[in-house]
Amino acid sequence: MVIIMKFYAGSKTFLVGEYSVLFGGTCILLITPPYFELTVITGKTALTGISRKSQAYKLYNNHKDIFRGLAINFKDPHKRTGGWGASSAQYSLLYKLYLKLNGNLFEVNKFLNEYRYLSDNNSILPSGADCLAQYENQSIYYNSCNRYYEPIKWHFKNLDFYIFKTKKKIITHEHLKTINNLKADELKYYSSEVYKAMKSANENDFCKNLQLFFWALEKLKLVVTETSNLVRLILKLKGVKAAKGCGALSADTILVVFEKKYKKQLIESINNLIQKY
Repeated sequence: MVIIMKFYAGSKTFLVGEYSVLFGGTCILLITPPYFELTVITGKTALTGISRKSQAYKLYNNHKDIFRGLAINFKDPHKRTGGWGASSAQYSLLYKLYLKLNGNLFEVNKFLNEYRYLSDNNSILPSGADCLAQYENQSIYYNSCNRYYEPIKWHFKNLDFYIFKTKKKIITHEHLKTINNLKADELKYYSSEVYKAMKSANENDFCKNLQLFFWALEKLKLVVTETSNLVRLILKLKGVKAAKGCGALSADTILVVFEKKYKKQLIESINNLIQKY
């Protein structure tokens, strides 16, 4: 057996815009190490590392003939701890293989339409923005109104960020079944302001609006108690400029923006805080 192809996708985190992107708003997705991997080997037809309940498996099942004669294996560097976009990476990487085998070019509308079609139709449909970021394997800004997206860079000279895994995990597709007619205007506004601040490298506006986005999530009861408590403790640490939960109900991870000069001591302090929850 010979490895003929490998595809990679980074871990994903919603910097801002989760929920609002479901209702015509914008979002920013961060792509960071470590990387998910899809390995393709010639030989017996097989698919491993991908749940039969996932959109990726449904994609595979719908195009069995294309994948015949290939042993496909998905590797999760996070060992299925959740919160980093394993399921969206599975879909994105398998779709990339599908296009490669078909000789087709990538079209964003087809990509997102198929992902949404393969999702649970009994719940609000996911935006697919995370899949798009992982397909491109880079951080992106995405507008769900017109499906416009662009790469986005971190241009803040004095700021850095770190993403901490919590001990909690909310199943996103189950949670989405509970979301109906969310009043997302405030979320949309702050998400847009964060984007403007990133484009202009305005550190103060960036931190202010990122934090206001999180407080708006809280007002809408879209933050678990553990995250609310942790964010408040983290904001008291010297050098922290903003902090927010990420993922369904802000439960999966906590993103912290801080002054670069405090990085080492802050990472240690925050890890110690999270271990207590």
